Amino acid sequence: MRNRRISTATALAVLFSSVALTGLGSTAAHADGHAVLPVASVADVVVDSVHQRVFVSDRTGGKVVATDYSGNVVGTLGSLPEADGLELSADSRTLYVAVAGSDEIAAIDTADLTESARYSTGSADAPTTLARTGGKLWFGYGTAANGNIGSLDLSGPEPVLAVAQDSANRWYYAPRLASNPAAPGVLAAGVPGLSPSAVATYDVSGPDAPRLMAQDQAGSNLRDLAVTPDGRQVVTASGAPYEHQVLSTTDLKKVGSYPTDAYPNAVDIAADGTVAAGIDGSYEPDVYIFKPGTTQPLRKYDFADTGSGTLVPDGLAWEPDGNHLFAVTGSGSTYRLNTLNAPTKAATTVTLSAPATVVPGKSLTVTGKVSGGDALPAGTSLTVTRTDAQSPSGKALAPVTTGEDGTFSFTDTPSVEGDAKYAVSYAGDASHAPGSATRTVAVTRSATTVTVSAPATATRAKSLTVTGKVANADALPAGTALTVKRTDLESPSGKALASVKTKADGTFSFTDTPSAGGDVKYAVSYAGDASRAAGSGSDTVAVSRTATTLSLNNNGKVYSYGKDVTFTAHLGTTYKNRTVEIWANPYGSDKPDVLVKKATVNSSGNVSAVVDMKRDTTVTAVFAGDARTAPKSVKATAYAEVSVSTSLAKYYKTGKVSANSSTYYWYRKDAGPLFTTTMSYYSGRHHRLDLDVYVQGQWHRGYEEFFELGTDGKSVIDLGSSDEAGLRVRVRSAYINDSSGDNVNSTTYSSWKYIYFTN
Repeated sequence: MRNRRISTATALAVLFSSVALTGLGSTAAHADGHAVLPVASVADVVVDSVHQRVFVSDRTGGKVVATDYSGNVVGTLGSLPEADGLELSADSRTLYVAVAGSDEIAAIDTADLTESARYSTGSADAPTTLARTGGKLWFGYGTAANGNIGSLDLSGPEPVLAVAQDSANRWYYAPRLASNPAAPGVLAAGVPGLSPSAVATYDVSGPDAPRLMAQDQAGSNLRDLAVTPDGRQVVTASGAPYEHQVLSTTDLKKVGSYPTDAYPNAVDIAADGTVAAGIDGSYEPDVYIFKPGTTQPLRKYDFADTGSGTLVPDGLAWEPDGNHLFAVTGSGSTYRLNTLNAPTKAATTVTLSAPATVVPGKSLTVTGKVSGGDALPAGTSLTVTRTDAQSPSGKALAPVTTGEDGTFSFTDTPSVEGDAKYAVSYAGDASHAPGSATRTVAVTRSATTVTVSAPATATRAKSLTVTGKVANADALPAGTALTVKRTDLESPSGKALASVKTKADGTFSFTDTPSAGGDVKYAVSYAGDASRAAGSGSDTVAVSRTATTLSLNNNGKVYSYGKDVTFTAHLGTTYKNRTVEIWANPYGSDKPDVLVKKATVNSSGNVSAVVDMKRDTTVTAVFAGDARTAPKSVKATAYAEVSVSTSLAKYYKTGKVSANSSTYYWYRKDAGPLFTTTMSYYSGRHHRLDLDVYVQGQWHRGYEEFFELGTDGKSVIDLGSSDEAGLRVRVRSAYINDSSGDNVNSTTYSSWKYIYFTN
């Protein structure tokens, strides 16, 4: 992922929220086109201007891919293991490929994209780079510590191979070679990837070719080099220094530089000497275009906007006439071919300024400026189009001409609402690239606001007065008609009232006598006209209604678990509505409020509903009200006991211990009674065990403790044995509201169970 600074256009967009908005044209900061390449790596790029094709070698994939100038793949040449350097013949009929994996140079017919020949490099292992000059095809070859230069002479009836052409063995790796068709006697070489990087130049024009002209160093980590058309200079791209150095071919002394930025990695030179200098930059422009010998770039290109990644080493290739430059970028395993059109022409910037909004039928003025490179002559013609709802495909307006300083202006009167986009374009010339800019104006009628003021409260069937005002930047004429609508319980969809007219200051007023009570809304609307937008406003009055009575029985009563209880609501006198709703809301968050019944009351004003009382329940009777009667609701809370039963086990008989006693469960004193409680279950519920002892004719509390119920609502407790015979005990189970772990039922006690211990 590449991190990029915010673009100028993005920064300026923040300013365009003001009334006058400015549009920037293209600054040629990104590629004119880009396409994904079907390759796994990129080794070299060359351009065939005769067939208008771009060739890219894929060393990892063992192939060469051919595309058109738009990046569309037109052919793929496979079976080229470790395909590396590329070079075209003088007539562009043949593409030569260094096939490092098979120690060969392949010849490709550029017309039909078929392989026409292969030439073995003999003992020259792993040829990697190619250069055509001096009537021969030169190649750099060799593995680590065995780099050298070879040549292939294809001018005769049979190819002539020569290897180890540099007898000094000065190359650790296979050297990268460079030449220029306009300088047929010069060959440049440099060793890639080392610090410092060795470079050398050779004269290959004579019978003793190659004859060393100079040897020196060219910074660190050389990635690319190129020879100028006059053969007098070599331009290098090394990781350091952070510039593209210019070296004399005769002695390799530095004679200049092209200022770029960190990590130069590519360079190519057009036929007219224009230099394309590229860097591996994460935050800076990727490609810089220089006229020969200058230090200020004519153009800069940044691929951040395309998401293409960074420029690959040796990733630049000119079309010979300089009309197109191709740059290959990579991001992860994805590579793209970027097309840069007319890169030798100065970028043209067109700026536009226009109002943010305008009223239909009103004139507006658009201003702007054309700049870039040498100033355009006064009177330069620019084309103008307007695109809007009336002309969705665009309508040509009268051309506009520039002043001496490049500024221009024109007026227009858009007639339809919506966005009107103005486009101003300059066609370009021999030294200026085309440029254009657009600016969109919101064509909209002026806003209308309607304020309405009514009393907060009013009495039904009594007159009330509503006032208000209509406001617009373009004031409405006196007598403008407004529509009025009243919405109430008798007219829920609204009822049109008599229209009202504005006064000179836009105010208005009217009276009304509401026949229905409750919320009464008065809405006032203006329909709008050609230049003013529609508008509306409203206000609501709380109109009085007569109170009625509503009652509900059974409040505060306690019922046994599961009892069906009838709740009866009684409604007093109303205007029209006689419907009552009865809602039941059982205690506990797991039970919702449920509508039990909704019905019309009988002739006595009553309506009843049955509620199954398994929990404490709040029952609510609701009367919604009507046009003249106010709403009413009333609540009653009724309570439900739990279902609880108990049992004893392990006794040997039952019976009375005296004539007037209750029935007892008889236990041997060494036997522990098992006491079982069964209670209606609720999550987290506990029951309380109460145990009393009979002493001196009275019952005394001996034990009291809470025990958790199982999910089946049961609890079994071993009460333990007694140390003495004749002991009388009674036990019961209880649900205690709030103390038993919840509050959804009312406190409930089971009956006592009596126990008598004997020998």
